[in-house]
Amino acid sequence: MAAIHRKEVTLYEEAKAGLSSLVRQLVIVFLGFVVMLLLTGGAPSGFVVALSFCLGTAFVAWKEQKRISRLRSTEDKTAAGSQTMNILSVNHQSVRRSSKNSGTRPRTNWSTSSQSGDTNTHF
Repeated sequence: MAAIHRKEVTLYEEAKAGLSSLVRQLVIVFLGFVVMLLLTGGAPSGFVVALSFCLGTAFVAWKEQKRISRLRSTEDKTAAGSQTMNILSVNHQSVRRSSKNSGTRPRTNWSTSSQSGDTNTHF
């Protein structure tokens, strides 16, 4: 099985993605306020302004929560894959070291040599 190496996100790229997400959310909230002003004829009551503010804040918090949870799930998947590869690598290295330290060679499957016609393979 081949290991899949995903591109690691640099701090600059993460900040750039966060900023673009924030600008996108700011534009949507601004458009919501413009719609609110158009619907109220330019003179909204205090309740409508407070409600619009709360809805805008809730929208931004919800979108950020989604973005962060998606980022964490992607990191968890990537970390789990790299952790599995590290475990396999460590296990392979420890087997090689233990066979070198014990002075023994890995066992050979002698059954293949008997199939080729050589019957004097057992000592």
